[in-house]
Amino acid sequence: MSIFFTKGTASYLVGLLRVAHNANCVRLATITNISHDGLSRVLKSAVSKSLLQVTRTLFKTLEKISVGYLIIDDTTINKEYARVIELCHWLWSTNGSRYIFGYNLVVLMWSNGVITIPLTWSFYKKELDKKDQVTKIDLALELLEYAKKDLCVATTEIMFDSFYSAQSILKRCEEYGWHYYTKVKSNRTLNGKQAKKHQRNPYWEEIGMLSCKLKARVIRHGRRYFLTNDFEKSKTEVIASYDARWKIEEVFRMLHAELGLDECASHSFVAQSTHTLLAMTAYTILASQKTGSERTVYQHHDRCMMDAEYATLLVSSFVNQGDLVGA
Repeated sequence: MSIFFTKGTASYLVGLLRVAHNANCVRLATITNISHDGLSRVLKSAVSKSLLQVTRTLFKTLEKISVGYLIIDDTTINKEYARVIELCHWLWSTNGSRYIFGYNLVVLMWSNGVITIPLTWSFYKKELDKKDQVTKIDLALELLEYAKKDLCVATTEIMFDSFYSAQSILKRCEEYGWHYYTKVKSNRTLNGKQAKKHQRNPYWEEIGMLSCKLKARVIRHGRRYFLTNDFEKSKTEVIASYDARWKIEEVFRMLHAELGLDECASHSFVAQSTHTLLAMTAYTILASQKTGSERTVYQHHDRCMMDAEYATLLVSSFVNQGDLVGA
């Protein structure tokens, strides 16, 4: 095993791959034969740097095989049954259209259409003083900067939903030379007029200037309005590019339903953050198997739950990539 990882870290990952429900330390202890206190110490340890380095190594390898695209979105980590967890707050969840107690996580992912890997993420923290508030748009800009300047991502395409179609995001994409594909509301202004007022025909497209003085292309397809700075792709290709954003929703579904993203019971934000990292890593381990197999991520996960040796093998193979870091 790589020197970057402890036995406890690897065991925690194996537990996440094998647990069927309640991915807390009590449940994971029964699966991994590591004590509850031992797993709790994993959550309080500084494993983030080493795990992200291995993910970065894997990403660079996959990027050489197939140039992909970026997706940015956020998800809610539900802690509604907890009384007190550090930095949790009430927030609006579009999934169910209600307020829940928990965390909001802004996530940047890379995908080539087959494999999708979480690259980095940030917790949205609600401040009491609005003057000090760092918004989700601010966090998204930081993630994009990380992708461009630290990871040196070779992609030229990025997808996001209408929430992230803010002027600052569009300007950053232009600055980086990325083509963006996003959906916007019908009141988005193009050439000084709201998109919904351009034509009565529900199927049209027009190139013009946004209110932020950027040249862009608006496409209306039925009730949906799309925005892009790609003037070469056909209308059908632009819509298909935006729809590729759905890959991040598939990852979120897997993280919440199968890998226990919401189920850490610790009151500490450090522990919650580490658990999130380990859940993301567990997904990355499963996703990376698709390079040499026709099985889906769910099929690999099902096998892990039935076969402890297979889950251990996947984790060992992944963490040993830590030896490549810096090579």
